[in-house]
Amino acid sequence: MKMLVVGGGIAGVSLASLMQKYSEWEIDLVERSPEWRTGGYNIGLWMGAMRVLDALGIRKEFEEKHTKLMTSNILDSNGNVLGVVSFEKLTKYGTVGTLHKGELHNLLIRTLPKNSSVRFNTTVEQIVPSSQGTAVTFTDGQEKTYDLVVGADGVRSKVRELVFNNVGLKEYGWSLWYFWLPEGFEAPKTVSVMFALESILFFFPTRSSCSVGLIRKTPFVSTKDPDALLQQLKEHMKSFGPSAQKILNHVDPRTVYHDWLLYVDRDTWFTKNTVLIGDAQHGLSPIAGLGASFALEDAFVLSEEIGPITDVSEIERGLERFSARRKNKVGSATSYLRRAEKISMGASTKLQGMLRNLLFRIAPNFITNPVKKYLDLPL
Repeated sequence: MKMLVVGGGIAGVSLASLMQKYSEWEIDLVERSPEWRTGGYNIGLWMGAMRVLDALGIRKEFEEKHTKLMTSNILDSNGNVLGVVSFEKLTKYGTVGTLHKGELHNLLIRTLPKNSSVRFNTTVEQIVPSSQGTAVTFTDGQEKTYDLVVGADGVRSKVRELVFNNVGLKEYGWSLWYFWLPEGFEAPKTVSVMFALESILFFFPTRSSCSVGLIRKTPFVSTKDPDALLQQLKEHMKSFGPSAQKILNHVDPRTVYHDWLLYVDRDTWFTKNTVLIGDAQHGLSPIAGLGASFALEDAFVLSEEIGPITDVSEIERGLERFSARRKNKVGSATSYLRRAEKISMGASTKLQGMLRNLLFRIAPNFITNPVKKYLDLPL
């Protein structure tokens, strides 16, 4: 049987690697970039992903490279501590930590067999299901028929566009900027989040670097001029105190990343012979740092439900089992995230900001209770 994995990010590479032990399956992976995308910024990985790293044989390497987190700081717009979130009660589930996205991606890439079928500079152009399988036309002109097509190609998924007409793709109404904390500025010891009106500034430190992200409720204004982009960022950083604004005077404008945040809200993730995983299925905001963990979990569960199948007629049933297993857990986490987003970004007046800050002072650990519920659920 033949499987096409569209997208060579965390979800796609993990799935291709996990499927290698099932001899009935022939796996093709296509990636639209000209090479592996091992850049990006620092990311968080929650405990639920540890089982997947075990299955991939890279948990030990991950734990040698990652920065372990036991707390997270909640700060006001001037950097004053409102509260400290403790992860101590969650340690029984495993490790939570930060790592550069490229480091995690490289660990995953090394788990692929050397003879893996990987094509770069390629994605899907047409997907046509039939009784004989799914006929796929690629952007490089090649054509091939598959028994299962997996869309692991991100929140702006081409597979979702072609198969599901992008139903479920929605806008937050928020802009996002990422940049690196410049040399000479001391990075916080743990993940730290500053709150202003309709804005969040977060710091993700690892052993060797610290990435900084700004989420702000504002229209997306596209520009290819790095200096103009940095000036745009400086204007939006005025919601925060002088110490935060000072950072931007030392940022290389060529290193600033800017995007318009989207998310995916769908009840159905599959058809008879097509399925979405990772951000293509349930793209989330970076507020809770769940994206990479979800991608790994999706790949693991899909491989468990699809891998053992030896008859094409059983694929749809396998996709139903995959969907049932993931809906419960994803639904729980998404519900938690939506509440966190509403609290984090919902303060648009000074009074609302004061009430939000008061909540963080009184009960900073309220945020970990739904996380525990999510972690209690089986993969």
